[in-house]
Amino acid sequence: MAKIITRFPPSPTGKFHIGSARTALFNYLFAKHNKGDFLLRFEDTDQERSTKESEEDIKNGMEWLGLKWDGPISHQLNNMEKHLSLALKLVNEGLAYEKEGAIWFKVPQNQRIEFTDLIRGKVVFESKEFSDFVIVRSNKIPIYYFSNAIDDAEDKITHVLRGEEHLSNTPKQIFILEALGYKKPEYGHMPLILNEDRTKLSKRSGSVSLADYKEKGYLPEAIINFLALLGWNPGNEREFFTLEDLIKEFKIERVQKSPAIFNIEKLNFINAHYLRGKTDKELSKEANVSEKMVEIFKERAKTLKELQELSQGIIELKDYDFRLLIFKKSDKKKTKIGLEKTLEILEKQKDWPKAETEFEQILKNIMEENGLSFGDVFWPVRVALSGLEKSPSPTELLWALSKEESLERLKEALKKLS
Repeated sequence: MAKIITRFPPSPTGKFHIGSARTALFNYLFAKHNKGDFLLRFEDTDQERSTKESEEDIKNGMEWLGLKWDGPISHQLNNMEKHLSLALKLVNEGLAYEKEGAIWFKVPQNQRIEFTDLIRGKVVFESKEFSDFVIVRSNKIPIYYFSNAIDDAEDKITHVLRGEEHLSNTPKQIFILEALGYKKPEYGHMPLILNEDRTKLSKRSGSVSLADYKEKGYLPEAIINFLALLGWNPGNEREFFTLEDLIKEFKIERVQKSPAIFNIEKLNFINAHYLRGKTDKELSKEANVSEKMVEIFKERAKTLKELQELSQGIIELKDYDFRLLIFKKSDKKKTKIGLEKTLEILEKQKDWPKAETEFEQILKNIMEENGLSFGDVFWPVRVALSGLEKSPSPTELLWALSKEESLERLKEALKKLS
């Protein structure tokens, strides 16, 4: 059996689209599951729109996701002379013709194009459904689907997996390959990715580039896991897959025909799972926050960015109204006493407690010894340390902040009440 070879052929004309990342992933998984090769080829004949920046963005995204291609990267532009010579060969053989400077492919009459799509099953097209079509523009730049088909044949691509929007190009490419005497690959057309309102995934509906998700603090392993489940299912209720797991489990027969729905809540759920699977030390490095902040917010955050923002919300104390310090069942006088007694006791601590439980005992003692309630002590201490209506507990905050910072914040709170 011939070695399976797949490819990912993006046009470097913009940011690496999240849908394109899924295409790359499915081609990678299919190849690696079958011990084959996965190639990367830039379709860069659109010289006006193709950029090196876009190429770098795509390569960086692929590397970030762990999708390693085999062999060197190729560029369609480098093969253009061959494409042009093959187009002229078709003209010489009467299978194409020149018109107004362009080269047109002559669609065969009364021919049926029939193939078994790896995902959609039997597909049939009649040649009468097609008019003659351009394969080389008047500016001598070959059309995408002409160059694409030739490069696939020259690269010995055995399986072409791509979005279903390319299905209408497939019969044209089969016409071309047959006319040139090339062996055609097997095709598989993957379902569209839609928003939850079933509109097409586009920039208008939110983030669509992989770089956007990276910037928002999503983890590559979560993106891989999520993208795999957009159109593929493992045949059971399992939700979490590493890239290695996916290579073992991926079968093209389990890719669905119906559209896949991009559910951001599902992505958040998956990302939170991988976030919590990391050590505090790893997250501290990746989010650039202290390990103590990681420990406090790890269970609350869904992304690295959220972890940063939650931590920053504590690190940088924002101004707040003094009334926030007073619990609804307390009053200004009791609140002031609770803060004063806390400040007094904490100032006496020669060695700042190392455990949250020690701070909890200190605050409970202050309550009991002064006839105060939870709302007279725990609430105002928490607000004084965070400046927020909702935040981690005062014991967590005392543990995470330094002695100097904690005391300074308590003093500032008392100033607000005076």
